[in-house]
Amino acid sequence: MRRPIVTVVKALSPAGDSGRFDLKVGTTVVKAGAGDGDRGSLDVGYGSDVTVSEVATAGTDAAEIRSALAAVALAARYGSQSRSHR
Repeated sequence: MRRPIVTVVKALSPAGDSGRFDLKVGTTVVKAGAGDGDRGSLDVGYGSDVTVSEVATAGTDAAEIRSALAAVALAARYGSQSRSHR
């Protein structure tokens, strides 16, 4: 059975802003230097408590950027599959 996946998506306002962020699931960087619309994913264990975060990269002043980080758990796409055997 496949494990659930958490995908992190970066959004900047305005979208063309040059700010860059490292996106993390837990302690793992899933996308380094992410800009608007970039994403990264990580397989996680069932029932795991998962945190997502971001860290501004060198040269990015996070205080001057409107930024949002969204995490989507995709466990449903790997729901159990039953098969009948004859």
